[in-house]
Amino acid sequence: MSSHLGSSGSEQASSGNSLGLTQRDLRALLDKLDGDPSNPDESRSMVDTGRTYARHNFRLNAVNVEIMHAEQADTVASTIRVAARNISAGGVGLLHRGFVHLGTQVRVHLPLAKQGLTPVPGGVRRCQHISGVAHELGVQFDENIDLDEVSWLDLSYAWHTYDKVRAHELSGTVLYADASRLAQMRFLDVIRGTRLTASKVSDAEEALRAMIKGVDVALIAGDLGQDRADSLFHAARHLELTTPMIYVTDNVDQTALRDRLVALRPDSFVRKPLEKATLLRAIAEFVAKPPEADGHTDIDAA
Repeated sequence: MSSHLGSSGSEQASSGNSLGLTQRDLRALLDKLDGDPSNPDESRSMVDTGRTYARHNFRLNAVNVEIMHAEQADTVASTIRVAARNISAGGVGLLHRGFVHLGTQVRVHLPLAKQGLTPVPGGVRRCQHISGVAHELGVQFDENIDLDEVSWLDLSYAWHTYDKVRAHELSGTVLYADASRLAQMRFLDVIRGTRLTASKVSDAEEALRAMIKGVDVALIAGDLGQDRADSLFHAARHLELTTPMIYVTDNVDQTALRDRLVALRPDSFVRKPLEKATLLRAIAEFVAKPPEADGHTDIDAA
């Protein structure tokens, strides 16, 4: 997760889109389409049991999209400015004034954390009328993107790749470090039904010893105490341990949370109280086998 939040996102958001929507208008429209934006796990735009890749809010007022020439590869026929709705590892959902033919090749300019504005190639796999002249475009990327590159735009919840995780298919060793006995019991209850082998510890020293011995994933709670949690993350980095570390937080202040994530540099994070679907999606990032390419067009992943 990057600490340098480039200006590209705000620069795009300051200018118009093809629908002529202001930021306030766009927010009202997307709130209506998506349901409650403050609860992404229950938002209507996020729920689809047949989807491979999870969608995440990606509300930008304006994004440049290059429409590629149908007969001349790498030749831009035109450029449109559209509003963005949501994004996944496999695609992006956009709002545009007008119809775009299915199969049209495009390049979506995304504000990536490291590269800045970057043209990401893909194809239009869905064009759905919403109301009036407004259409939603579902663009599937030619290659999956790293969500860490765009997750800096919204830290209201953790960004995970997989939308649906089969609990019984998860296997591996998981460490849960938390000073709260109640939280430890909740963790064990949440992973019931998986094939994960779990161990729990109550302090940073025990956690570090377990990580040195070897686990597939370590979940580290801020409840270890800030200094001890910090020292654990820093010690693991100093020892060059490759164990993925998931930060478990009950912090609801977005600025404070961003600061903690930048300081600790975890591989992911989850919020308390632990929720089964979210926790398993976080763990699956590191123990699940990525889905094999099977020619399936996951157009709703946008």
